[in-house]
Amino acid sequence: MTMLVLIASAFRKPQPEWLAPWLFVVAAVVLLILYGAARRRRKRREGLAQFALENGFTLSERPDPAAAEELAQIHVGPAAFEGRARYSNAMRGSVGGLDTIIADRTVGSGKSSSTATIVAFKFSAPFPAFMLCGENVLWHIAEKLGFADVDIDGAPDFSRRFFLHGQDQAAIRALFKPEITQAFEQIDKHRPSYVSASGQWLVTYYPGRQIDPAKLREFLQQAQVLA
Repeated sequence: MTMLVLIASAFRKPQPEWLAPWLFVVAAVVLLILYGAARRRRKRREGLAQFALENGFTLSERPDPAAAEELAQIHVGPAAFEGRARYSNAMRGSVGGLDTIIADRTVGSGKSSSTATIVAFKFSAPFPAFMLCGENVLWHIAEKLGFADVDIDGAPDFSRRFFLHGQDQAAIRALFKPEITQAFEQIDKHRPSYVSASGQWLVTYYPGRQIDPAKLREFLQQAQVLA
């Protein structure tokens, strides 16, 4: 919108004859970009509405106050890596007897913003707070900066493949029993999702990735298996 205002302002001022065609081209490109973005948002919302209808979820463009209050309790990583989250396309329902929220979670602003689709399950009892993801260079660096990787005794393959972080290491080790670590070991090595727990919420997501509505059922099923 700011770009359109600048272009309109430029048209109101006397310009060399050679510049006018270029301004028209720039204006046309901006309009096409804005139209394309609006069309993608509309198409995504239509797909999410169809998914919600077929799977017994309610959908709202913005979370209602009750849902917003609960979503505020969700953390998906160490505080140093998090910003204030904004939610959109929030769907709420029940999966496997668990209160479930699916939503697009955005942090940052402008060019530094990042949006990921999360699937959040609410359990009856709280978890020890943790974050789990596939091992990579970033987390090796984070470990050197003090973000400890919790290794699980008796699960060397799990500990090699995944970075598991949390403050209460004893409680985390007690949670990650063999049946849990073995379930994670079955995940495709090339597509490990992130899983985090905060309070009663267990969350699955891919950082910076919105899940296409056509693939949302598959993603929900994978998240449900881990839950």
